[in-house]
Amino acid sequence: MVVGFADLLASLDAVVADLSDKSDAPHDYQIPSQAAARRTELAIAEWIGAGQSGLPPGLTKADYRAAIYDMARSSAQLRAYQQVAAIALFEHAAAASSLIATGKIMLGFGCLRGFIERTAILAENVRRLTPLASSDTEFGAILAAGEVIARTLYSTRLNWHALSGNDLRAIKPADLDYQKQEDSADMGAKNILNGIDRLEKLVPGTRATYSVLCEFLHPNVGDLISSTQTSRAFADSSGTRFISRQIGRGPSYLAGQFEIGTVISTANDISSDIAAKVPELLKELQVISDNVARATKKSQHKALRINRNIFSRSDLCPCLSGKTIAGCAPLAVKK
Repeated sequence: MVVGFADLLASLDAVVADLSDKSDAPHDYQIPSQAAARRTELAIAEWIGAGQSGLPPGLTKADYRAAIYDMARSSAQLRAYQQVAAIALFEHAAAASSLIATGKIMLGFGCLRGFIERTAILAENVRRLTPLASSDTEFGAILAAGEVIARTLYSTRLNWHALSGNDLRAIKPADLDYQKQEDSADMGAKNILNGIDRLEKLVPGTRATYSVLCEFLHPNVGDLISSTQTSRAFADSSGTRFISRQIGRGPSYLAGQFEIGTVISTANDISSDIAAKVPELLKELQVISDNVARATKKSQHKALRINRNIFSRSDLCPCLSGKTIAGCAPLAVKK
């Protein structure tokens, strides 16, 4: 095995151990229907914008309740993202470690690349959310950060509405791309290289390491490297030099591929440094999520007290903590 794999495997296994409990506990994620809530919010905004008071005519209790619940959407999404990020990082680290340890370099490096991508997006989300979610953050700042938070879970490159309504065998290429819908947040997927370059500032060499790993995910020279079980350079009796490879389906430990091994050894060291950043980033995300939840709960419990006539104690609390009103804000509603 090339020098550097042992340290990489130890780093990945440390991440797996750290995330085991975090990713194993189920998380209940409930949010109101976006369509119903958004429709109500727009109606109320237009009504107030026209100088009217109270609620617009025709608005049902269910519609109004959906709008109230929707105010806590960002907090619920951020808590869910914590769990989703932990699961994705756990799965990629565990798979990369297992595959690389058994010499399955091609697949192992593909999983390692995925692990680095998710770490990069985690670092980018923490960077963007930190100024908006301090310990004394106001609820208005959370609403302003709603799109940033929503994209952590729902960013996409595909037009899922078009996909779900058409036969995939017949859908046109032009209809595949994500299209922002009117009066909705922009869920267009981020450029992963922007996140990689941000992570480069935390761990120098990230971009170069990512580029090396890309060679093993696409049908490039990484396939040849991964399929080579042993390699050697030699000269025949006349001085003609050859490179000999034994290509097979068995384990590949880069034996004899010395120049490639040196590059990969360095990339492994950098990947280990990236893995070491994951617990720190997740702790920062936890602080942000706690601050957001605290401000959301304060504001939503106030809204609950003002609108207690349309809620009962057995309802889900409008702060979307996952608890009932009786369990989260028992004094807000008496009935």
